[in-house]
Amino acid sequence: MQHIITRFENNRERRIRAYNEAKEKVRKLMEQLAEKGLDVTKLSQDLQAWDAMIREFSAAYAAFIEKLKELYECDPQEMEGEISKLLREAREMLMKLRKQALEIRLFYQQTIRADIQELRDQLGGESGAEGGAL
Repeated sequence: MQHIITRFENNRERRIRAYNEAKEKVRKLMEQLAEKGLDVTKLSQDLQAWDAMIREFSAAYAAFIEKLKELYECDPQEMEGEISKLLREAREMLMKLRKQALEIRLFYQQTIRADIQELRDQLGGESGAEGGAL
């Protein structure tokens, strides 16, 4: 069971690191576009919403890992009913985590990317050849 908990902890760290790296890339791009005089308000707002989704995911993932640890510490002979309850709760939490991860990915793909493309189109329309540099 400890191996499973460690695997989930590693997966959480890997996902959060990947999300944070993607956020940083978008932030840097946003700064570059703002320096070129484009209005990045919508991208900034969507980036904040995405950040909130990631923070919520991170907290939910930590709670899930704590639930697994609680389950691991249960004595199977003394707490038969409690174990099944904790296991059911852990499964529900995992299903919610998977849904949140999908929502985070889709938000990036459908919203953040669309914002960036819209800004690139504006840049291309204003300065011609510069649009391909992004």
